[in-house]
Amino acid sequence: MITLYCDGSCRGNHDVTSDRPGGWAYMAIGDKSECNSGSTINASNNTMELMAIREGLKVCPPGVEVLVKSDSQFAIGCIGHLWGQKPWKVRQTNIVSLVAEITRHAMQNQLCVKAEYANDADPGIAVVHNLATAATF
Repeated sequence: MITLYCDGSCRGNHDVTSDRPGGWAYMAIGDKSECNSGSTINASNNTMELMAIREGLKVCPPGVEVLVKSDSQFAIGCIGHLWGQKPWKVRQTNIVSLVAEITRHAMQNQLCVKAEYANDADPGIAVVHNLATAATF
C-alpha cells in the first residue's frame, strides 16, 4: 500500500477560475518514499490539487493500492468514481481533462485508488502544503 499525500497552491487565487502562478506537490510513502513538486504559470488552485494527484499516481507501481490524502474536498470529490462514489460534476475543460488523465492512468496501471480528506494537522499534508506553496514562486 502507498499513501500519497497531495496538495496544490495558487497565488492570489480567491476565484477558482483564476489564471495565476500555481504549484503542486506530492509525497508517496510505501516500500520506497518519493517526493516531488512543480509549478505552472496559468493555474487555479483546483487544477494544482488535481495535478498533484496526477503526478503522484505516476510514480506508483502497477497493481498497488493507493490511499490519496488531500486537503481538497474538491479534488477528492472529482476522483470519487475511482472507488465507487459518484464523482462531482465539473464543467471546466482543464479540470475535466485532468480527471480523465488520472482515471486513464489509474485504470491502465490497475491501481486501486481510495482517497480521504486530511488537513494540516496531518504531518504529511503539512509537508506537501509547504512544498506546493514554495513551488508557486
